[in-house]
Amino acid sequence: MRLIRFSAISLRLTVGPNIEYVLVRTFNPYTHLPVHVVLAKALLSKLFKPEGENGDFDTYNAEQKLLPWKKPWAKWNQAKI
Repeated sequence: MRLIRFSAISLRLTVGPNIEYVLVRTFNPYTHLPVHVVLAKALLSKLFKPEGENGDFDTYNAEQKLLPWKKPWAKWNQAKI
């Protein structure tokens, strides 16, 4: 797993007990490298297209417009943080 450092200006993270989070496996749309992201479940549909869910990670390339994504660990995604 690759660690990415963010500056305080570029990263805005709100954490709260009443927010449900999900872990998503996808690709960085700029570098096209595989990444895992944690985000509020309510924002999932705003950041990822439904037709990309469970897309083919093996054939993904930089020319594709649709990012494949999936929630890799169902048990983790149901846990309260």
